[in-house]
Amino acid sequence: MSSSVTNEALRMLSDFANGACINFYVTPEGEHVREKTCKRLSKQFDKRTFKRLQDSGLITFSSVYHCGIQWLQYRISTKGWEVFNART
Repeated sequence: MSSSVTNEALRMLSDFANGACINFYVTPEGEHVREKTCKRLSKQFDKRTFKRLQDSGLITFSSVYHCGIQWLQYRISTKGWEVFNART
């Protein structure tokens, strides 16, 4: 699994490992809109890399409701930590 992680995915995973988290809010139509990033990313946000990490289970999200709006917060997963630690 870890051998299929690209350098770009490792870079973004490293950002997550260093405390970055990405918050999306869910519109009434069900669209996910990126609202803010906590901590600075080392490069511009890349949707394809983010989706790859998500599909691989290397990042995970929690869902909360605040003022009637659903928010999704993405962070590194346990599996993501294992891959990150094995590659660094």
